[in-house]
Amino acid sequence: MWSIMMIAMMSPSIIPTVLMFATVNKAKKNNNLQYSPTYIFYFGYLASWVLFSIGISIIQYPLHQVSLMNPMMASINGVFSGIVLILAGINDIAGNTGPSTVKMISDNIISMAELAKSNGISVVISSILPAKDFPWSTNMNPPPKILAVNKIIEKYAKDNEMIYLDYYSSMVDNNFALIETYGSDGVHPNKEVYKLMSFLANRAINKILEQRK
Repeated sequence: MWSIMMIAMMSPSIIPTVLMFATVNKAKKNNNLQYSPTYIFYFGYLASWVLFSIGISIIQYPLHQVSLMNPMMASINGVFSGIVLILAGINDIAGNTGPSTVKMISDNIISMAELAKSNGISVVISSILPAKDFPWSTNMNPPPKILAVNKIIEKYAKDNEMIYLDYYSSMVDNNFALIETYGSDGVHPNKEVYKLMSFLANRAINKILEQRK
């Protein structure tokens, strides 16, 4: 399985190099210079991935035998499974990489959570932090989008028995802005707030660890 997967994934990426190698070989042949056949180069590349796959399979087999991993390579042991904390969305709302709708932003966050879940990784989904406006992109009116995305991902987390880490409620003022003393630009938290966020994140992670015992 590993060998087939690695060949399927890595073959497309080597095609430009194989074509370049073949071009160089043709030039050498025309000039009566020594060269290595292109197929040897290509199969040597594939052989290196096959050897890698064999090594991974040797590691995977005992993990499967002691019930730490299933045949699809996902962890099935609570103690050894990973935990991911997802905090995303504010850059999308700010339009830093182009316009994004509420659905696009929430779908991206949910996709990350689904990917983690399918690989046996526990998920903590964090709310987007409050922001009244962006100094580098004014008049965006981010509060409605932030609230809308947070509502969607909170429901998703609860429906899928994931932890929803609500940073927003403890950091927002009455004007839907980041509390003034929490940051210098109304968007990025300061060091003291990161300490608070770290405390809340550790509490959420410890809750998952307790559930695994």
